[in-house]
Amino acid sequence: MDKNTTFGLDSLSKPTPAFAKNIFYLYFILSKAAIGWLGYTKLMPPAALYETLGFVTLMLDPIILGLSKMFGCEPSNLQNNETK
Repeated sequence: MDKNTTFGLDSLSKPTPAFAKNIFYLYFILSKAAIGWLGYTKLMPPAALYETLGFVTLMLDPIILGLSKMFGCEPSNLQNNETK
């Protein structure tokens, strides 16, 4: 993480760095794979699976996306990193 990267509500207007986007995409893919695996193996009853699916897709996905958007970089810092 770059030392010019900030975290907080004031960072919502700044561009999101690549590492924060990658963390969200990795979480998103792994959570969908885990839900699919749970549904395929029938380790959980259908009612519990629907509750878990609803919790992950309706609660955790937006929270993790919001947290990844709260990282921000200064635009000049982004230009310097792209030229390296």
